[in-house]
Amino acid sequence: MKNLILLLVLLVLAQVTKAEVEFYYFESETFKQELQQEIEGLQDFLKDQIAFPQDVLITYRPTVGTSYDIKKGVLNIATTELEAITHEFAHQIFDTNLFKQSPVWFYYKARESVRFSDLSDSIRNLKKSISHLDSARRSFISQGDHALVPAIDTRKAQYEKELNFLEEAYQYDRELKDVIEKTNTFRRLVPYQEFFADTLSIIYYNDWNIMHETVFNVTGNPLVAQSRKYESSPSVIASYLDPYTHFAKSRSWLRNHFQSPRDIDVPCLTSAVISAYERDLRSLDYAYSYDEINLNFQEFYTSCVK
Repeated sequence: MKNLILLLVLLVLAQVTKAEVEFYYFESETFKQELQQEIEGLQDFLKDQIAFPQDVLITYRPTVGTSYDIKKGVLNIATTELEAITHEFAHQIFDTNLFKQSPVWFYYKARESVRFSDLSDSIRNLKKSISHLDSARRSFISQGDHALVPAIDTRKAQYEKELNFLEEAYQYDRELKDVIEKTNTFRRLVPYQEFFADTLSIIYYNDWNIMHETVFNVTGNPLVAQSRKYESSPSVIASYLDPYTHFAKSRSWLRNHFQSPRDIDVPCLTSAVISAYERDLRSLDYAYSYDEINLNFQEFYTSCVK
């Protein structure tokens, strides 16, 4: 009987941890169900090996193209090809793990949340706002007016959450301020995002060529198609594909080292990509070479699996 109760509790907990998926602007219920099943299938496949997004927002926007908006945390869909959608959703998975594992990215997101103003000033202003809310709350209660108290409590909780975030990030201020201000933190992330999304898709579908058929299909790349529409030069078209070429050597390295994509260790893959990104930024080198970032990834991956 005790074992049965324990099993039921574990089943309930497993259901609670499933990602919450919200859909916007979808007309096809069948397509929504397919996407829901794909996300749940990916979560079941990963089985808590790495952090998984708990809140997934998906919009159907055929005019925008299929992409993950890292700044808004929204997955935009313009295709019914599940492989391409899974690749983009892998960006959100990486974003979730990057936030948890990378001090540089954590600090960057904190600075971004206050529009890159000084963290100490932002912390001071938040404390003042919380103090003013406390004073207003006491004043309303002393007058017997409780109508606005719940709204004040909600706002205070929001400010306290923001304050905790900024104070935690502030510990990196002296160490990482120059890194954020002297490198394009966001733009340099793109190749790492793409490499992770490619490799996770390869592992999930157990197919070395899956990304060749989706992301690397030049005619199907919306950015390339758009650049051709406006008769962009070959150099402009190449710039769109550039992030996909950074880790070409590491793709070959993985394929040469593992008989099956499923032999690749997902936690080590995640950690190695994030660590390589951290080393890249901390170098403060604007001309970081492809060879270096590939060697960094391979070094971190090899040391992880030992």
